[in-house]
Amino acid sequence: MAGTADPDTRRPFSLSTVIARGFGVMAGNPLPIFGITFLIGELLLLLLSYLGPSTTAATRMNVEYPDGGYMAPVLALLAIALGSLFVYLFLLALLQGALVLVTLAYAQGRRATLGESLMAGVAKALPLIGLLVLMAIAIAFGFALFVVPAILLYVRWSVASPALVAEDLGVFAALRRSADLTKGARWQIFLLQFLSLVAILVLQSIVEGALEISATASAARTTPTIAELVVTGVIGTVTTAAWASLQTSLYIGLRDWKDGPEESTLAEVFA
Repeated sequence: MAGTADPDTRRPFSLSTVIARGFGVMAGNPLPIFGITFLIGELLLLLLSYLGPSTTAATRMNVEYPDGGYMAPVLALLAIALGSLFVYLFLLALLQGALVLVTLAYAQGRRATLGESLMAGVAKALPLIGLLVLMAIAIAFGFALFVVPAILLYVRWSVASPALVAEDLGVFAALRRSADLTKGARWQIFLLQFLSLVAILVLQSIVEGALEISATASAARTTPTIAELVVTGVIGTVTTAAWASLQTSLYIGLRDWKDGPEESTLAEVFA
């Protein structure tokens, strides 16, 4: 890791550079970025949602204890639900780790292959799961107290996942690293996150409105058409890829702003 840059000489943190790098990653690495996002973020998670336990599963599992109880099917349903949750978190962590590697490679002037990105995601999946769970619990607690603490925590920890992957940190070390990197630029980070969220919601609302108009025109139809599924999948892929690319680009921008240009290579990070 490069040494810490002198606070008196470093330039102001630039959001425009972060945004340009984020979109540059997608333009320069379309196959890894969009391929991984579609395969994991759309296709596999969609299949998991269909194959996971439903609310009527307990009524279909009518194996009882000899005394007439229903504990066995309830426990079986609970095991299936927990298993599905773990698979869901693993896929999310795999997606995040892979997309972080693609963005890091772009920042170093090269293109990461699809296989290399997926392997990096697998290698970092378990610690990323721990990080995601811990952040979700803390932020949910912040929302329970008041909205502002949750927002502050999210901004403070906004680059914890890229830091964990790029610097091979543990969960708590990644949270501390993110807090250090974001210090002094949290208003800019909040603005970036807010604008990104608004852009995603507006795009999704436009698409959902168009699909509702289509569904109204064919009121007798109860299942989505192939065109609707394709459009929904494309929008989901683009928004997820853009969000992940911007988050990692934010980490790179903050790291370079605080520490100076990175000297280590990806080969060292994932050795």
